[in-house]
Amino acid sequence: MHDALADAETNSDAEIGSVFVATTGSHIRSFNSRGAIVIASDRYEIDDGDVQEVAVKAREVNIPTGKSLSALDHPALITLTASRESSIRSEW
Repeated sequence: MHDALADAETNSDAEIGSVFVATTGSHIRSFNSRGAIVIASDRYEIDDGDVQEVAVKAREVNIPTGKSLSALDHPALITLTASRESSIRSEW
């Protein structure tokens, strides 16, 4: 991608500020994954470290034999649930 962008800028003699890329095909699959951690009952706040730990857990997936995963670090939306109430949303 970086090389293609550099070539396009060189060939057009212009700076490219943004690029939209689409990946399509019957070979493309997506899936949802969940991560969970336990927070001590005497804590009343969820901090950034907790969010990061949940994100890491959600990325721990089993990939079937013969398959590959190329965009593991591309979560579109994360919904956090605390005390069974879904109220915290974060776009990453």
